[in-house]
Amino acid sequence: MKLTQKKNHDTCMKALSDAGIYVLLDLSTPEISIPRNNPYWDTYFLDHFKLKVDAFSIYDNILGFVAGNNVTVDINTVPASAFVKASIRDVKTYLKYKNIKIPVGYSGVIDYDIAFSSQRYFSCGNDPLATTDFYGFIMRGRDTSNDINLKSLSNYIHHPSFISEGPINRQSGSDNVNYLYNIKYKFFSGGFLFEYSDEDGGYGLVDVNYGNSSVNKLPIYESFKSYLSQDYNSGYWPIDNTIAPPPNTEYCDCLSKTFSCQLPPTFNQTDTNQFKILNDKISDLCKNADCSEILTDAKTKIYGKLSGCTIAQKASYVLSLNFVKNNNSTQQCAVAGLNQTLVINSSALNISSCDRIAGANVNVDSILDVDQINYTSYDPYNSRISSGQLLNNGNYKYALNTIHLTILAIILSITNQ
Repeated sequence: MKLTQKKNHDTCMKALSDAGIYVLLDLSTPEISIPRNNPYWDTYFLDHFKLKVDAFSIYDNILGFVAGNNVTVDINTVPASAFVKASIRDVKTYLKYKNIKIPVGYSGVIDYDIAFSSQRYFSCGNDPLATTDFYGFIMRGRDTSNDINLKSLSNYIHHPSFISEGPINRQSGSDNVNYLYNIKYKFFSGGFLFEYSDEDGGYGLVDVNYGNSSVNKLPIYESFKSYLSQDYNSGYWPIDNTIAPPPNTEYCDCLSKTFSCQLPPTFNQTDTNQFKILNDKISDLCKNADCSEILTDAKTKIYGKLSGCTIAQKASYVLSLNFVKNNNSTQQCAVAGLNQTLVINSSALNISSCDRIAGANVNVDSILDVDQINYTSYDPYNSRISSGQLLNNGNYKYALNTIHLTILAIILSITNQ
């Protein structure tokens, strides 16, 4: 869509902003842009770009300005890039003068003969005003023979780069959507769909009639929508933004009062031998007990309620489960070879008494303050405790692990054979 600075765009930009949609805006138009053949950059072009900056920089959902779009398309048109780079310098200088912080970039064809050099050219130089803040790669059509080239190219990109035009042709259907998401986008920092409405090019998710508010969704619309609703995983980074909750000292201390069988204060959690013996014991008990509350597995987004508590606290939790299961038998409150006398607490509280401070109700002080009771003289640089151990012939991956901060943790994860 061609936008002009001569009209008011408040209604449209507000509608986009209300929907959480950001706009990556071309400063040039088909009529007013640096020619790829016999290129030049003059005051007329500069004034046009500045007026467009003035017209759209007032909106809170401008993602960036594109100073050049597909200007250099082959070796013969490379000289035009010098003029595009000059326009980037002047636009960024103008933005700096007006104290406007909006990134400026370039969008170029993903022709392997020039794409790498073009991206490097626009991102290099001693003058930061003359370099792009981002680089968009234009893709037209599906060419699987270039996949290895895309991967090779992406290995040398050290600049914010994305697919600025990821075409979805209605004839290619969902297969084309799948290809873009799983082949193209995983090499770059995402991309933009080309295009929303079909402008007689065979691309687009919907058909529209200008002057009529009705929108006709094309079959490819639902296919693309389904991909947007998924947690996309490229295969190279198997976790999402679901991270471990903040360790809650108040909650963990409360739980300690519910343990009917617990490790004594003399237990040394940095002693390698003690660690291994306890590790083996807890792993064995978890074969026949529900240890989900101390489990952690970032891949499956599992973080048990006790995952932020200390090694001793989590071990005591499992020991207590086993103790109660065996009718509070004194013989069951012991760890062979540990050379420690475990403590039986006959007045243990019910674990439900700690629910008021569980989960999301985290005390900020528990993040900022050191737990002086459980944190002793641990030296992370001299610790010899391993970061993980494969136990139970692969049925459990269980690790009593040291974290090099102010807490010590048990990390448990279950994997199926």
